[in-house]
Amino acid sequence: TKQNSKNTTLSNGNEIEELQNAKELLESDTIPVLIIRDFSTQGVKGEEYEELSPYYRLIKSGGISADQGSNAGRYGHGQNALIAKSRVKAFTVYSQFEDNNQNKQTLFAGNSVLCTHFDPDSNYKTQHTGFIGKVKDEERWESYRNKDLDNFDLPYYRDENGTDIYIWGFSYEKSKWDLFLAMGLIKGFFQAIREKKINFKIYDDNSNKLLHDIHHQNLDNYFKTLENEVKTRMDKRSWNSEMQSIKGFLKCTCDENMLPSSSLRRTFFIEIDQIGKIELIIYQDKKDYELTKNWCIMRQPLMKIKNYKKSLGIPFNAICKVMSEQGNEVIKSLEDPTHLKLKRAYCNEHDREKNWKIYLNIVSKVKEQIDSIEPKSDQSEDIPGLSNLIPDGPIDNFDESFANSGHGAINENEEEGIIPSIKIGENSGNTSSNNNLSISTTKVRVTVSEGTTSGAEGIKTNKHVNPGPPNPGPGPGAEEGKYKEDPSGSKKALINNEDIKIRFLRNPKISNSYLLRIIALKNIKGDINLGMVVNIDNSCIPLPIVEKIEKNKKVQWEKNKIKNIQMQKNDYYDCEISLPESADFAISTI
Repeated sequence: TKQNSKNTTLSNGNEIEELQNAKELLESDTIPVLIIRDFSTQGVKGEEYEELSPYYRLIKSGGISADQGSNAGRYGHGQNALIAKSRVKAFTVYSQFEDNNQNKQTLFAGNSVLCTHFDPDSNYKTQHTGFIGKVKDEERWESYRNKDLDNFDLPYYRDENGTDIYIWGFSYEKSKWDLFLAMGLIKGFFQAIREKKINFKIYDDNSNKLLHDIHHQNLDNYFKTLENEVKTRMDKRSWNSEMQSIKGFLKCTCDENMLPSSSLRRTFFIEIDQIGKIELIIYQDKKDYELTKNWCIMRQPLMKIKNYKKSLGIPFNAICKVMSEQGNEVIKSLEDPTHLKLKRAYCNEHDREKNWKIYLNIVSKVKEQIDSIEPKSDQSEDIPGLSNLIPDGPIDNFDESFANSGHGAINENEEEGIIPSIKIGENSGNTSSNNNLSISTTKVRVTVSEGTTSGAEGIKTNKHVNPGPPNPGPGPGAEEGKYKEDPSGSKKALINNEDIKIRFLRNPKISNSYLLRIIALKNIKGDINLGMVVNIDNSCIPLPIVEKIEKNKKVQWEKNKIKNIQMQKNDYYDCEISLPESADFAISTI
């Protein structure tokens, strides 16, 4: 049906193409449909014009979003997710429920969301949302209910309460759709599955085959099977860091007999002002390099909302349950429609500051508790796995000419840049080299003046480099130049640094985490800036470090700078840094 509307919807520029594709699909012999069925739920309850009911919010509302109780989400946003996966921009709902008098009711309804346009016959603007139902008059329409459904030929009928959702023209990849769906269910509801609150089955009706059966009894074994299937049928990169973190979250609540003797699992109950206690379960294992050092927050009904990164020397994963009625309402009020983000702006103005303050208090208390699992010590302590990953220890007989042989090129006999890789499982004690050179470029910014030499052999360029605002400086060349190192000079230049050597390695099991070793080639004292070389002129920008952890020495950090570091020749300093985005980088002293 169509309804007159004063609203307008801006064009996205692709309407004609989208409508043409939808028309061709509808004219084909078959159309793919994803059917989502739930059982033992209340169904899409509500009378036709009961505006605060689940029915009205899901089907008729144009943006109303409101709570459905502590054990549910918000209606009003869900329809957008359904439409997004439909190539014909339409979904229908068949539901059975009990009314307020405990009488059985059935319902068939649906929406299609197309672009707003003028009807060529009546010459009035249509609403971009179309509804499936019976037209009562120009202003009213109703969904099909009870006896109206007697002549409907639906593939599934119900003998218990719940809802069937049909996504028409389901957009999917034939060989992967079930894996995407299974990963999404596991990411959002692994703890609800664990605690017997929900289970899932995924069928292929074309072959009448059960593809996935996920329940509390097989959860841990199923997760291993799913990982193997994703890496085989899709690719290894599809099993991303978020899925990897679920493996650690599952260890927070799995059977204790499944845990190795090197692990430790503890539960804490933390009091939060205004909402009561939250539950925090921390799982740690210094030998388990698959743990991602993430924690997550979940609310009723045990739905994971968001992941958080927390760098520690000890590998861990943790889950935080916010299960009180008050806490549940706070978290829901800050969620976006995808249930993956928590932001102040999503909350209504009346509760915004109060709820945001409660949320920040939750995060702060959880981080404080996680920090407490790692004992503070002034003594040297290795980052787990670092000595295997970065083989350079103190150097007893080191040739200081490595940095200035061959006009700035690294001597081919040096193993600088050969990156060992982590071995998991049977070969976990071994390392191997992938022979992929990844050399860290170390440079120092010096004062220069006009003279007969370049000050030091360096990168072959006669272009200017910009070591950072506000004063760009000239760069040295391989031949004699007109600049020389001069403390009283007025210009700055980047030259090869012969004081330190740096090895770095991306941790392959922890997203955006890097292991770093700084080795003193001479007695050194000064600041070290960590930066990214961004072009061929070797200009640098600061490395945007999010978190850092140092284990074998106490030094003063200031954002990306290590202040006043002092080391004797052959001494070394280890740390682990986390970046906001994955990046290839060089590390410079500028």
